Amino acid sequence: MTLWQGEGFDYVQVYTTPAYPGQSLAVAIEPMTAPADALNSGLGIRRLAPEETWTLHWGITFS
Repeated sequence: MTLWQGEGFDYVQVYTTPAYPGQSLAVAIEPMTAPADALNSGLGIRRLAPEETWTLHWGITFS
């Protein structure tokens, strides 16, 4: 498995849990444009003006 992140994704968060119903282990992978707690720290925050858009791309490839 390959996770790819285009320009604008400078962070990734990975979460694992053994408590997901029906599974012995679950993994969540989330591409992020800012780190955890960014709303408090201001790190990586991007503010969009009214009507402004920001298009980002990411994906997962299984092989």
